[in-house]
Amino acid sequence: LSLSPLNILLHEYTHHFMYQSWSNTPFPPWFSEGFAEFFATADFTDTNMLIGKAPGYRAWGVTDTVGMPATTLLKFNPGRLSAEQSNALYGRGWLLMHYLLLDKERSSQLAAYIRALDAGKGTDSANAALRNVMPPAPSRAAPALRARCRTCPSRLARPARARTADRG
Repeated sequence: LSLSPLNILLHEYTHHFMYQSWSNTPFPPWFSEGFAEFFATADFTDTNMLIGKAPGYRAWGVTDTVGMPATTLLKFNPGRLSAEQSNALYGRGWLLMHYLLLDKERSSQLAAYIRALDAGKGTDSANAALRNVMPPAPSRAAPALRARCRTCPSRLARPARARTADRG
């Protein structure tokens, strides 16, 4: 799958929405890009919006564990990244966001992570909220997340009022 203009539009619009909603919260790159990738693959029908589909154009980045170890991924400033590392950051950011947003047990950890960042506690403190998300050995992080992330994308019902408004 290749990156489409719609994927780019949804990705960038998600950034806009995110920074308007949390204008005073500094987010590390994995969060910002993972969140945007999570919504970049949305599919729309008359009645539903499907979110969280795997971005096929990021497949290599999702599976790479060498170019972007978990310890680097979770840093607020991972440093200068190569093209391969950037792809890994986007792909593994999507994977971690998918895991945190669609797993009921993990969504509270994501909320705690955001609260810590919003309170200005820094990434080390915020990362403590993700303590059981990432395995201790960074080289095993992505396979463990992939194994736990077998959830299908989420289907959101479109509100009836929105469906009627579209038809004029």
